[in-house]
Amino acid sequence: MTETEESGLAASQQVNTRSGGGLARGAACFAASYAVMVALFWPDLASFFVGDDIASLAMAAPQAGGGGLGMFAPQGNGFWRPAYLLLERLVTTFFGLSPLAFHLAALVPPALAAVLTGALARRVWPRSRWAAPLACMLLTAHIVTWFVGITISNSCDSLLAVGLLAGLLCWDEWLASQKFRWAAGAALAWVLAVMAKETGVIFPVLLTLWTIGLDRGSRRPWRALACFWGASFIHGGAIAFLQIHTASSYTTGGAFTPSPKNFLRQLTDYYDSLFIPYLHLIDWPLISVALPSAAYWALRLTTAIALVAIVWRFVKTRGPRPMLTLLVMAAVPLLLASLMRDKPQGRFAYPSMPFIVLALVGVLVNSRFRRPVAAVIAMLWMAFIASFFVSRDIASRRELTAPIGRFTAAIEAESAHWKPGATVAIYDHPHPGGEPWRRIYAQLHADVFLHGKRAKIVLDQTPAGTDYAYRFEDPKLVRIEWPARPPAPR
Repeated sequence: MTETEESGLAASQQVNTRSGGGLARGAACFAASYAVMVALFWPDLASFFVGDDIASLAMAAPQAGGGGLGMFAPQGNGFWRPAYLLLERLVTTFFGLSPLAFHLAALVPPALAAVLTGALARRVWPRSRWAAPLACMLLTAHIVTWFVGITISNSCDSLLAVGLLAGLLCWDEWLASQKFRWAAGAALAWVLAVMAKETGVIFPVLLTLWTIGLDRGSRRPWRALACFWGASFIHGGAIAFLQIHTASSYTTGGAFTPSPKNFLRQLTDYYDSLFIPYLHLIDWPLISVALPSAAYWALRLTTAIALVAIVWRFVKTRGPRPMLTLLVMAAVPLLLASLMRDKPQGRFAYPSMPFIVLALVGVLVNSRFRRPVAAVIAMLWMAFIASFFVSRDIASRRELTAPIGRFTAAIEAESAHWKPGATVAIYDHPHPGGEPWRRIYAQLHADVFLHGKRAKIVLDQTPAGTDYAYRFEDPKLVRIEWPARPPAPR
C-alpha cells in the first residue's frame, strides 16, 4: 500500500459528513447528477411505459385498484420486492398514469446512488478533493445506468444499490462515532436493500468486507454484524421457500442452475462487463463486434485467475487494503446473478458498479501517471455518454414502446362505447414478445387503463360470448363486424 493510501485512511477518521456544508454539498451533487441523467435520457423521456412497468402498475397504482397491503405480498414469480411498488404508488398518487412522471421518478434512485458513491469516495480517498465529484459523475454517466434508468420496474437494482451504499456510509460513520443513530441508519438501509431485491441478503457481506478491508474492526462491530448476518439468513431462507413453493418462480421455471461451468462463465462475463460493458451487456456504438468463442473463454479464464489472485491477496494482506477491498466487493452482488442460465443482464451489474468506480478513482488518485490514466478514463466515459445517443439497444426502447402507447390511446377511446365487463377480441396486438406475454399484457392494458370497465381481452380469436372485436391497424383500432367471422390474423 502506498503512503498516500496510508495517510488518506488515517485522515478518513476525521471526515465529518454530518455538517450543514456536507448536506449542501450532497444536495448540489444530487442536482447535478440528476440533471446529467435527464440530459442523457432526454430522447427516451417521451417513451410510453417500458417493459414490466404496466404489470407493476396493476399491483401498485390506485387507478388500477392496486396498492395497499397487496404491495407487501409476495409476487407471482416468488419474489418479494415492495420497495419499487411503493415508489410507483407514490408517483401514481400524485401524477396519475403519466409515463413522463414514471421516467423522471425512476432516475431518482440512480442519482442518489451516484451521490452516495461520491460520499464513500470522500471517505476512502479523503486527501483528494476530486475523488468525490469524480466518482459521482462517473457513475452518473456510466452506460450501465441505462438499464435502471426511466424504467421503474427495473429500479429494484438501483434501489438495492442505494440501500447498500447508504448502509456502508452509515456503518462507516458508526464505526467512527459509535453513535446509535448511525447504527439505526444502517438498519434502515438493510430494510431498503431487502425490500428492493432478494439480492439484498449480501448486505452483511459488504459490511464485513468494508470493516476488514479498511481495518476498522473491534468487538462491538462484530456483535452488530452478527445481527445483520442473522437477519439476512432468515430473509434469504424465506425467499428460498417462496421460490421453491411458487409454481411460476425463477427456481421452479429452471432459470437457475448449479452448473460450475455456467457459474464460471456468468461470473467472469459479468466481472469483465464492469470494466467493458460492450463485451456482454450492450451493443458497441455504431459497429457490431463478435469475438470467437475461444477468445471469450480465454478472457474468462484470465478473469477467473485474476479474481482468485485478488481474493488471495486480500486474505493474505494485513492492515488497510482499500483497492483490493473494492475489487472484491464488486464481485459480491454478481454471485447470485451468476447462477442464472440467461446471458448477463445489465441491471444485475448495476449494484457492483459503484465499487468499480471507486476503484478507478483510487487508481487515478494514487497513480504516478495521472494524466495518462485520466485520459483513458475520460475516453471510456465519453464512449459511454455517446452510447446513450447512438446505441441501437437504447434507440429500440423508444421504437418498441411507441406502438404500445398508440394502442393504449386507441383502446381507451374505444372503451367509451363498451358495456362494463365486456369480452373484447383484439387482433394484431403490438406487444413485441411472444406467448404468453402478448396475452398477459393485452389484459394488463385493460386492467390498468380501463379499470372501470373490467373488460376481458382475448387475442387473435373470437370465442363465444365476444362482445366486440377489433384489429389494431397502427395507430387505430378498426372495428370488426361481429358476430361475422373476422379474417385470420396477419
